[in-house]
Amino acid sequence: MSRPLSRLTLPMVLVAVAVSLPAHRATGQTVLDAKAAAVVRDEYRADLDTVHAKIMALANAIPEDKYSWRPSPGVRSVSEVLMHVATEYYF
Repeated sequence: MSRPLSRLTLPMVLVAVAVSLPAHRATGQTVLDAKAAAVVRDEYRADLDTVHAKIMALANAIPEDKYSWRPSPGVRSVSEVLMHVATEYYF
């Protein structure tokens, strides 16, 4: 299942590639082509899928009655942390 890249991550990757292009041309190294970019994209998506699977396994391993636990006052609870991760992942 494919997911769009994060709104923040994609521009960061594009800027990194654009900044590195002049250096590659000056040194005679090959520029990132469409095939290489697709490989990077696919590896990134695979990493996201791995993180997603691990977070889901962790969430399922935590007993439901422990979701409201927080390590100290003013710190996010377990459920708030999981909601934060889910929001960032799907945003």
